[in-house]
Amino acid sequence: MTVRMAKVCCNQLRIRAHNFYEKQGMSKFHYKFTMNLHNEEIKENRLGI
Repeated sequence: MTVRMAKVCCNQLRIRAHNFYEKQGMSKFHYKFTMNLHNEEIKENRLGI
């Protein structure tokens, strides 16, 4: 088996991580959208917290 691509996911708030990945030659090219289907507030993934 040959590895052809590596993908990494990280929170939008992790600016230093984004800079690190870009310095390694990686590119940002998509957004990920999520929606809570239960009427529960989930704080850990909200921006600004």
